[in-house]
Amino acid sequence: MPIDVTQLIPQLRSMAERASAARRTREQRVARMRRVFTSDFDHTTWNSVCEQAAHAQGIRWTGALFNAGENANQFIPFGNEPASYVLIATYVLIATDGSQIMPDRHKAVQYAVIQVASTCIVYGQPANPIALPDAVKGSHRKPLQFLSEDQLYDDNGELVSPGEISTERDLEEIELLAEQCEHFCDAGLQPVAVADGSLVPFSLLNELFLRNSPHRAGEQLDRVVKALNRIRDCGAIVTGYIDRPNSNAVARACALAEVQPDAVSGEPALRETVRKAELNLRGILDRHVLDQVLPPSHRTALFEPSWLVNDPQYLGRFGHTMRCCYLNVSSATGPARTIIARLEMPAWCSNAENIGITTAVLGRHARMGGGYPLCLKAAHEEAVLSHTEEKEIDLAIERGLIEEGIFMTPSSKQEAKDRR
Repeated sequence: MPIDVTQLIPQLRSMAERASAARRTREQRVARMRRVFTSDFDHTTWNSVCEQAAHAQGIRWTGALFNAGENANQFIPFGNEPASYVLIATYVLIATDGSQIMPDRHKAVQYAVIQVASTCIVYGQPANPIALPDAVKGSHRKPLQFLSEDQLYDDNGELVSPGEISTERDLEEIELLAEQCEHFCDAGLQPVAVADGSLVPFSLLNELFLRNSPHRAGEQLDRVVKALNRIRDCGAIVTGYIDRPNSNAVARACALAEVQPDAVSGEPALRETVRKAELNLRGILDRHVLDQVLPPSHRTALFEPSWLVNDPQYLGRFGHTMRCCYLNVSSATGPARTIIARLEMPAWCSNAENIGITTAVLGRHARMGGGYPLCLKAAHEEAVLSHTEEKEIDLAIERGLIEEGIFMTPSSKQEAKDRR
């Protein structure tokens, strides 16, 4: 029976009114924060305050550090792709994505499935053309992992969380990216590798997980580091592309724009100053701060997010400290719609030339993909597990159990859903 939406109209109107008021307040706050991007802003003093906040012992500040040699008010045009890939340079663009089927307690059997896939586009002629067919053939490989019930429970008999399955998918994505980079490097091509989302699994961005689960975090970090080592050894350019990012690292830094060094002369004063400066940041994201100041086909200056995983005992130990920048992939001649995306790159490949190539390639693919890179759309289509495929797996499981004389049925609730 359809719902009576008219019953919700008072609540929906109230929500819209609150959203309008919150938006006005947010825009006023953001307008002040944008001082950081003006030409006369004192970046030296501001950077000093941010450095103190990032390295103070008594607090954990998660803002952005513009410490890579580019000022925050420096908006940089996208680079240029080579005019002729055949004559000047030869690249292969590699994109990866993943998909998963999560355990469902209403099904006859608990299981999970993870699939990762890649797409590769070769530009130009490889230095070793004999190896190219094998590299292209290898790019069609789509690792498919099935996790049965005995693999889905921990030592305490608890079902693993969806987050752990998503983390495994993230790890398999970057490992596949490394594999493809090696194949095309052997063929004499320059890999430009793009992951859908962060290069670092979300679990490792969680400070509590890093501190409280050192063994599991260490295993995950080891896999990330090994994959990045392989990619670096190929001479590849690698980046993670985050569409519609929800980070507020730059916003947190901008909130300290009006703080003077004498106000943070000691740890207690610094802690109190940061606390006051970050009040009412809820709902203010980096893309809100940038959407009216970052021009189309431009990027922001590089910055380092002050993640714990970036510290010397983690990624920094292996030279894989992540650096970031934001892109405006909107078309200067298209509809008036600002599209802010985020790039994450290891420090070892974040020089101006590599970023120029990456922004040029992804900017073009974003235009072809209607605002989202076409190469990542293609990788998603290769990786996605459809509902039809999920039903095929369910039926295969049921048939296999029946052949063994085991008759399992889904929950009554699931059976009722299936009959609809």
